[in-house]
Amino acid sequence: MLPITDIAPEDDFQSELPLEPMARQHLLELFDSAWFDPAKIHRNSAQLRNLINEARESIASHLGIASSELEIVGELGFGFQCALAGLLTESKSKFIYSTVDRQVIHAFARQHQARGGEVLEQSVDSKGIVDFQVDSSREATLSFQAVNRETGVIQNAPKLQIKLQFLLI
Repeated sequence: MLPITDIAPEDDFQSELPLEPMARQHLLELFDSAWFDPAKIHRNSAQLRNLINEARESIASHLGIASSELEIVGELGFGFQCALAGLLTESKSKFIYSTVDRQVIHAFARQHQARGGEVLEQSVDSKGIVDFQVDSSREATLSFQAVNRETGVIQNAPKLQIKLQFLLI
């Protein structure tokens, strides 16, 4: 898979490093034609629709999935919310997250708890590391933030002996 920036995948994907030339070229092409409506049949709209479809196909092929399996959402927080909602379909399921998770994760935890779900907020030590301690008697969904871009803390993956669903953030 080709990265769109020169940074390693485990580093901050929202950093201020410049885009790769090919990604920049495609982005500029989209900006040049962005005022067209891809749902219309006019020539310029059809060109925009083709660019969007090519981008979807490229992303899907790099991820190793079909383009029909790819959902593009306008806001990052909405994507997190949808992913969590899909994992926690049962209102009684347990959701584990940490005090240093993104605010959208905290908001989701409050909503899940309000619907009758169980939540467990894990604290961090003086170095910002989360010690995930989980009751091994039942399934749980764990929100795991591998790298905190504000603090630079890199979390170790939890070593647990239970069945978990992971949401890597």
